[in-house]
Amino acid sequence: MICQYDSPQGRAGARALSMQRISWFEVHDHPHFPRFLHHLVTDALEAMWNATDMYSPIMPRLRRAMEKADTREVVDLCSGGGGPWLRLQPALASAGYPVSVCLTDICPNQQAFDKANRQSLQAIKGYPKPVNANCRPEGTYRVSHDVLFLPSL
Repeated sequence: MICQYDSPQGRAGARALSMQRISWFEVHDHPHFPRFLHHLVTDALEAMWNATDMYSPIMPRLRRAMEKADTREVVDLCSGGGGPWLRLQPALASAGYPVSVCLTDICPNQQAFDKANRQSLQAIKGYPKPVNANCRPEGTYRVSHDVLFLPSL
């Protein structure tokens, strides 16, 4: 549920809009799917994102959102093999806004997380325990300014 503030009264005159979610089955996230194949799928996705640099258009909007939230920390849920962060994190740093990134996944790919950590000079870290984005473990996050943070690892 999101709110649209289309009235002169702002929040008081907000009306709720419902967004439909389409759930697609991701076979590589099934508990019985071989882990090495899961990692191959997520590695392929990461390679595609990095080869095409498809996330670069969001960088200005991401930076503005982080500035508004007064944070330089990112928690990436469902990170797989690291997602777009090997390109986004240094791009943000080059633009004068260095950020630290914590990668999480239901099936953490520690090898990919370690590679991202080395390549980013420790600006990107992987959380070693499984994190289900639908039902986060109690005490794992604190929520502030609508941004998720992990406590120090």
